[in-house]
Amino acid sequence: MNKKGFASIAVVVLIVALIGVVGYFFLQKPSSAPSSQVKSPTTNQASQNNQKFVLSSENVFFSSEHQGEIALSSMNVATRTVAFGEKILCIGGDSSRENKKEYQGDFQLSFEGKIFSLGQMMFVEGTPFDGILRIEKLSPNNNQDFILLSQHGNSCDTDLIYIYGYDFVGQKLTRYEFVQNGKHYNNLSSASYVEPNTKREVFSSVWDDSLSRVVTTKWKFDDKAQVFNAL
Repeated sequence: MNKKGFASIAVVVLIVALIGVVGYFFLQKPSSAPSSQVKSPTTNQASQNNQKFVLSSENVFFSSEHQGEIALSSMNVATRTVAFGEKILCIGGDSSRENKKEYQGDFQLSFEGKIFSLGQMMFVEGTPFDGILRIEKLSPNNNQDFILLSQHGNSCDTDLIYIYGYDFVGQKLTRYEFVQNGKHYNNLSSASYVEPNTKREVFSSVWDDSLSRVVTTKWKFDDKAQVFNAL
């Protein structure tokens, strides 16, 4: 064999060897990243939504056997920041509410490990419905606490006032009803905030279209019936 033929054979062998090496490394290269390195944003978001968010809490006294912390909380609260000049429901925007928080979700009251569901609610800092629990003594015959909570109503001049307390028979929290002329209501529609007096009576005010003026109603708690009666 002459030198030219030997050189040609050597070149062919070299090319085959190079193809083999390239093919080996190509087959060894993984086709995709390991699944353990892939992060799931859906899982992370779900875990955040399932965290308990406590908006406010207070110490309450219902009796010597039933006293301690009551908390307003949510497991699925959505929070956003109020922009400058933004109108909140019927309340006009102003600089005092800039960067204040709005909380919306399914809320609940908890006491002694038991839950009272409030349903869907919205609270906004710097408004009458800010989610701050207000504690008052409203029973004429004993010293138990009552919890007042406000929500925005269906019209621009109306807030809804809910009053909660302790059901000693059922050993749990309860929402009190308001009775006027035989009709039962689960809240007070109030143009101004409910105010108790030294006689532990509650006053609420609401605009009456038929009279074109604000009408004030006085309420008193009935310990036996466990309701607030209009006087």
